[in-house]
Amino acid sequence: MASAVVCGSALVLHAATSFASEPLDETLAAASRAEDRAEPKVALELYHRAAAEHEGERLVRRAKARIDWLEARAEGDHGPLAEWLRVRSQGTATLSEEDLSVFAARVRAFPSGLVRREATQFIADAWLTHFERPSEALDAYERWSREPGIDDAERQLSAAGAALARGRLGNGEEALRELHRSGLDGRAEARFLRAERIGTIGSAVSLACLAAYAVALASLLVRVRRPFRRRDDLLAYGLVGIFTLGLPIVFVHGYDPQLVHAFAPTMGAAALVVTVTWLVAQATEPSRLLARRLKWASAAAVVAAVFLATTRSGMLTELLMAAWEPR
Repeated sequence: MASAVVCGSALVLHAATSFASEPLDETLAAASRAEDRAEPKVALELYHRAAAEHEGERLVRRAKARIDWLEARAEGDHGPLAEWLRVRSQGTATLSEEDLSVFAARVRAFPSGLVRREATQFIADAWLTHFERPSEALDAYERWSREPGIDDAERQLSAAGAALARGRLGNGEEALRELHRSGLDGRAEARFLRAERIGTIGSAVSLACLAAYAVALASLLVRVRRPFRRRDDLLAYGLVGIFTLGLPIVFVHGYDPQLVHAFAPTMGAAALVVTVTWLVAQATEPSRLLARRLKWASAAAVVAAVFLATTRSGMLTELLMAAWEPR
């Protein structure tokens, strides 16, 4: 009998707890929907009601966290926050450049505070990454860095974003100097800019090597001693292609199949240069001296072509950033 009473009391207590928590869930869901509709004042009222009526319950911590977030962005009686939430909910995918320009002009009129800083960051990032307009992005990052009340974390983000924008504008050296002066040499943005600088210099050298290689091939082709023998040339082409492209693909696939797509441009570039060299040698029958020069020119051209393919595919930047990442 006593055990039955205990079980009955437990069931009643569980039912009462479930009944009490259900309105809290509903209130929190309604407040969240109000935020999604960009109605921060309504959401704040609902969160306050939840915190007052359900003090001590576990989910009330969520309500209090949202109250702190909304009250920290109460400048302008939550009007700027409402507008900022509407734009943020759209995301950059649905925004046009005109929409972003109009919003940026309105943000400049917001009262100073967290909302204006966060909205300015959104605008700067959108100009840089989505619309690829580094001039507008640089202006927004610099305005963000001059905002009253900006903290150290925001200052680092604005400086890093401004450096990336300068790099897109061709001022990578200046961007690196600015990051160095700000003590941000170790950030990923600085590593990216250094990798981009190496890629730019290396690409110029590689293009010069390929130009010299083309001149060497042209000088050989004017000395053709016999016509192409189609069957032999096609056989040579196939053997060289298998050796320089097929075997590396097999090895890379055996290590990690996902790397085949990443390394395909570099292997293809090497295969192209080596195959062209073989075909020219087959057609011209160069002397021993010319053959030696052709070998050295083709070796340099292979390195140059692989470097260009690695740079254009983004692999070089990725590899350098991983190598320079602090341990």
